[in-house]
Amino acid sequence: MQLKIICSWCRKFMGTKKCEGLSLKGLDITHSICPECEEKVKREMDEYFVQNPNVKNQNTLQWS
Repeated sequence: MQLKIICSWCRKFMGTKKCEGLSLKGLDITHSICPECEEKVKREMDEYFVQNPNVKNQNTLQWS
């Protein structure tokens, strides 16, 4: 089965991915984040924590 990958933020189509063992009808879409939205989210997070220094950044993700 082929899954369609779409960006969760802007809904841009990002391609397809082969998925073994999934055969439920209507479940042919998965979500990710496109590079453009990823950059935007990173900038927004950086700006937020600069403007709100008393808020603890609990982000444990390591940006590549």
